[in-house]
Amino acid sequence: VNEVLEARRAGFHVIITDHHEPPPELPEADALVNPKQKNCRFPFSELSGTGVVFFFVIAIRYSLITSGYWKKNTSPNLKKYLDLVALGTVADVMPLNSVNRILVRAGTEVLTERIRPGIWALCELIGLREGDVTTEDISFRLAPRINAAGRMGSPKTAAKLLMSRDVQSSLQAATVLEEKNKKRRKIEKSILPEAVAQCEVQDQENCSALVTYKEGWHPGVLGIVASRLCARFHLPVIALTDDPNQPGIIKGSGRSAGGINLFKAVDQCRAILKNFGGHQQAVGLSLNKDTLSEFIIAFNRHVGEQVKTISMYNKVVLIDKELQGNETDWHFFSILRQFEPFGEGNPEPVFLVKNKKLFRVSLVKGDHLRFCLRLNGQTFKGIGFGMGNRLTIAQERVDMAFTFKHTMYRGKKRIEIMAIELSLAT
Repeated sequence: VNEVLEARRAGFHVIITDHHEPPPELPEADALVNPKQKNCRFPFSELSGTGVVFFFVIAIRYSLITSGYWKKNTSPNLKKYLDLVALGTVADVMPLNSVNRILVRAGTEVLTERIRPGIWALCELIGLREGDVTTEDISFRLAPRINAAGRMGSPKTAAKLLMSRDVQSSLQAATVLEEKNKKRRKIEKSILPEAVAQCEVQDQENCSALVTYKEGWHPGVLGIVASRLCARFHLPVIALTDDPNQPGIIKGSGRSAGGINLFKAVDQCRAILKNFGGHQQAVGLSLNKDTLSEFIIAFNRHVGEQVKTISMYNKVVLIDKELQGNETDWHFFSILRQFEPFGEGNPEPVFLVKNKKLFRVSLVKGDHLRFCLRLNGQTFKGIGFGMGNRLTIAQERVDMAFTFKHTMYRGKKRIEIMAIELSLAT
């Protein structure tokens, strides 16, 4: 608020685009573009930051056309920017329904063309040289590397990659991002065991939410740490550390689980916090270190109030269809692809098979389970991430919940299985 006021006093025109929940006091900008504002007439409020900017640019183009600046058939085709919209929408874990579904479906088509030198370079570096670029590729391969720049210090390298117009500078930027991402993963790996230990204690105490803190943790990786903890404990998580620039202040990131509106729960702790912002799935916040205990109690209470109105946390696996044997033909997979893009708000269909014998069962890197499954005369390779401790079970007859994944191997498309849950056959 104060910064905008000073900028306008200095003679600047200020336009703000945003997609987070608006605070009670809004800056007095010349224009504030956010579909979550009260009385906003835009029909969809769950856009990413890139989605908001995209529709803002559409409006500018329309205004220039109607004012005669361009003739209608000479105005720029904005589809070429949808690769960036898809990246931002998926990376920020926005729901892939309504408008977002259209943007991401078209955006992944542009990504697959790899016409932006920076995207081509990054795909080349990570071995994503051919085939469709999927939402899963964005989530687990592209976005982590692009985000690594900001997490490890400055986002300038990522901006350079996406704005680059030549191959050489794109490859240089991609290489730097790869190194930053390796460093980020190393730091994350060092923090996670300590954070898990803290969360296990709280989970045993039946807390509604988990708050983990330690001095000296790298603040840039706390969002990812919170996401990992959410996936493990199926509870909302906030990870905190000391603010290196403000003595006595701690800051961090939170991620939601189980249908909990994280922003609402944090907003109800407003009186304890110095600053916060975000949306239903993710928040950032800061508070005085000496109020941490008070915050933990209040945060758990407000999350617990939401739990009472939610039928269950997502600790059970919801099955879309049990496969009996002969369904998995070409027509089946053709129909399945029509439901894409998959992601937040539009999860992949989960299938169940019962009393099946897996074969070629082995461990990959100690933590992951590799196997093959035969369905309708076809052999599907499969992976169970983090299921290395199920090796003994996997060697018996099993019931298994899983999703199908389209992959590219040596220039050929193939379909694999990703296990979600595995148990002895009942």
